[in-house]
Amino acid sequence: MVMQDFMTAVKYKLPINVIIFNNEKIGMIKYEQEEIGNIPYETDLQPFNYANFANNCGGEGYNATSTQELRDALRSAESSDVPTIIDAQIEDSAPLPGKIEWTQAVGYSKHLWKKLIENEGDMDMPSLRTVLKRLF
Repeated sequence: MVMQDFMTAVKYKLPINVIIFNNEKIGMIKYEQEEIGNIPYETDLQPFNYANFANNCGGEGYNATSTQELRDALRSAESSDVPTIIDAQIEDSAPLPGKIEWTQAVGYSKHLWKKLIENEGDMDMPSLRTVLKRLF
């Protein structure tokens, strides 16, 4: 869906709910670049409030920065009779594929090595708690 599709949904009063998982990046491009061993280039987006966009179009918009806010937004969106957008803020973590191919592992290792060299050893590593939450 593109932004003008939402405006069309408002015009025709289509009761659709859109959830945007917002990490302020062009995420899939970033991860594809990392997977082939490159440092991501120009994948950061300017901060944008998609909930405000929905409200400005005549729909309803909700911001969610926690699990509880997301639950509340989903309940509100479900009972709405106009199109809604839920702007769900998420952390920037790579999506794991169902099966990791050898070439993906090698490419991502190259990316991490380049990142380590270019940042002179200063890497932003997640905490052990965050890593365990992602795994389990």
